Amino acid sequence: MVDHRKIIARTVAGVLGAIAWAGLAIQFYLTLRAGLSQHQITLSILNYFSYFTILTNLFIASILTISAWPPAPDRETELVGLRIGASAVVYILVVGVIYVLALRRLWNPTGLQWAADMILHYVTPIGYPIFWIAMMQKSFLRWRKIVLWLAYPLAFALITEVRGAWSGWYPYPFLDAASLGYARVIASVAMLTAVFMVLALVVVCVDRVLARRSGVTPSVPAEGNSPGTTTVRAAPPSPRS
Repeated sequence: MVDHRKIIARTVAGVLGAIAWAGLAIQFYLTLRAGLSQHQITLSILNYFSYFTILTNLFIASILTISAWPPAPDRETELVGLRIGASAVVYILVVGVIYVLALRRLWNPTGLQWAADMILHYVTPIGYPIFWIAMMQKSFLRWRKIVLWLAYPLAFALITEVRGAWSGWYPYPFLDAASLGYARVIASVAMLTAVFMVLALVVVCVDRVLARRSGVTPSVPAEGNSPGTTTVRAAPPSPRS
C-alpha cells in the first residue's frame, strides 16, 4: 500500500534540499566572481568553505537530499541517520539566531547576494527545523548525545583560530583574535557553546516527546549489542514517519 505521508515528506525534503543547494550555488558563484576579479580564486574558494554557515547548509542540503530517497533498510543505519538529522537542527538554528542577532546589521546585500543571504540565513534555518518536527521520524535521543554534538562547532572554532593566527583572516568578527584578543574570543566561544547546549537540550526534549507520541520507546539493550546501544521499538508508521 502506498504511504502518501512518506511521499509528501520526501517531496518536501527534495524541494527544501534543492533550495538549499541553490543558495549554496549562488554564493559559490559570487565567491568565484569576486575571487577572479581580485586574482585570488584559490583563496576565495578556501574562504567559502571556512564559514560555519556554508558548512552547515551543506550538511542540511545533504541530509535533505538523502531524505528525499527511500530510507535505509538497515534499522541501525536509519537510526544513525535520524540522530544526525536531529543534530543538524541545532547547528542550523544557531546559524539563523547568530546571524539575526549579531551579523545582519553589518551589511545590506542586494541582488543575487540578497537571494543567497535569504536562503542560507533564513529559509534553511526556518524550513529544516519545521521539516524535522513535522515529517522526520524521531529516534528517542539520549541526553548524552548533546556532548557529542558539540564536537563540530568546537572543532570549527579551533580550526578557525589556527588558520586565523597564520593568515590573519577570520570569517566572523566575534572570532577575530587579532582584533579582540584571545580572552574575548574564548568568552565568545563559551557563550556560543552555551547557546548550542540550550538548543540541543530543546531538540532532544522535543524528539523524546514526539517519539513517545509516535509510539517509539527505548528498550533494554538487545542481546549481542555492544554496551551503550539500544534497540528501538516503533509502533505502526505515524504522520511523522
